Amino acid sequence: MDVIAIVNRGFRDTIKIFEDQSVKAYMPELIKKNARQLTPHQANQTVRMTSVRWVVEALNGRLKNK
Repeated sequence: MDVIAIVNRGFRDTIKIFEDQSVKAYMPELIKKNARQLTPHQANQTVRMTSVRWVVEALNGRLKNK
């Protein structure tokens, strides 16, 4: 079974640690220097990750209010 972590950009320095532990870590893409926008593939990946994270954050918000 694969272990997957969807992280925000604050974890960009720990991606190597995740990989060393055989955890697949996915993070929204960063725009490269001298680029004005993400490629269509990068943008689609970022939207997918954001939608997954939104569901988790919404659930956390509900749990905090109870």
